[in-house]
Amino acid sequence: ASTHVAVPVTKPSVPMYGYRQENLQDFGTIKGNTAVSKSVSLTNTGVSNLQIRKVNNESQVVSVSLPQMSIQSGKSIDMKITVRPSKSRSRLLNHRIFIITNDPARPTISLPVVATFE
Repeated sequence: ASTHVAVPVTKPSVPMYGYRQENLQDFGTIKGNTAVSKSVSLTNTGVSNLQIRKVNNESQVVSVSLPQMSIQSGKSIDMKITVRPSKSRSRLLNHRIFIITNDPARPTISLPVVATFE
């Protein structure tokens, strides 16, 4: 399931990051060791290209993949987040992914990822 929320544009001449729904990615309860993935839509609500400079993810339990590192004005890409319970040493996951962009108003976006493993 893809999620998305638009962020108001404060400077129309620059790239702006938007995302759907609240930024919390709740994977709920995951039973067993099967990996579960979600798609999160990243949208450029500004008028110039939004460059994703870096995705900081320091977890072996969570992986992130992007089809590209640039989003044209008014366009979206789907970021895939995968949670692998087999890599966790705990029953609870409370992690943050940081997305660094060229958006001058919000250069770093924090995306929380939570889950419970059974």
